[in-house]
Amino acid sequence: MSYTARIQYIIKALIKKDGITLKQIADEFEISTRQASRDIEQLRYQMGAPIEYDKSDKVYRLTQDWSSYTNLDDNMVILAAYFRSLIEQLPLKKSIKSEIEETFLSSVSKSAAALTDKVIYKAPQISFPNYDVFSTVTEALTVNHCIEIKYTNFKKEITNRIVEPLRLINYSSSWYLVAFDHKREKVINLHLSRVISASILDTPITFKDTKLIVDTSFGIFTTGRMEDYVIKFSSKLTDDVRHIIWHQKQRIEDLEDGAFLLHIPASNSQELITLVLRYAPYACPISPESFVNEYKNRVKEINKTI
Repeated sequence: MSYTARIQYIIKALIKKDGITLKQIADEFEISTRQASRDIEQLRYQMGAPIEYDKSDKVYRLTQDWSSYTNLDDNMVILAAYFRSLIEQLPLKKSIKSEIEETFLSSVSKSAAALTDKVIYKAPQISFPNYDVFSTVTEALTVNHCIEIKYTNFKKEITNRIVEPLRLINYSSSWYLVAFDHKREKVINLHLSRVISASILDTPITFKDTKLIVDTSFGIFTTGRMEDYVIKFSSKLTDDVRHIIWHQKQRIEDLEDGAFLLHIPASNSQELITLVLRYAPYACPISPESFVNEYKNRVKEINKTI
């Protein structure tokens, strides 16, 4: 078992048991007591664990609550389930998948690893990119050079663009290229599946303002002016959706009738409309007005097709 697995074991023992000895750690992982002592010191000085040695009982104990790590093992079980689900979808040979999975599981505790067949995460279907385009973009990101791309927009119009690749993001099972468009002089989000071809140029990347990329807006739409989008959920959905986290900076406002308002900062209503439609008729947009109008227009379009 790896260092990570040992640390998890020690933390769990410290929190859930009445102390732990160096011999217990050494026997569990077949290491020396000196190595076990180094692990304890690592927890003390690198992770801030309030650990003291009790000379009378000859054990290490926590001197105060260290609850931030109470659910470490549970979180590793969740992570292992998520990781396995993703690995299963990769277009790799079974032997390679097994090797990758084995390497990952070696970093989790025995108790967490033992649950990987019983705790299952069903990840959304992954969309795989055009690997020629993907490889070109990742190489450009590595050497920090611009690329020239041939791109098809939603109107099926093909354009040639010179962009500075900044990030590749997989969101809602789709790949996006976040780039600085030289002609438009702004950061844009390009659906990678619409990039027909890409080639690396000699021009180095000069864009530096990464705050425009790693923003707090909803989903992939990470540029533009932020607004407070508000969605009202009926009391019938409170138990089902109130606990869901759609955005790190979302805010819940409870109403007297058991309903609640969900506030989400965003620069684009496109995904939020899909969210409201998903829970209709027990969810509806409240503000801004443009959000409400766009939602009404979408509903009208849907009704025309029925």
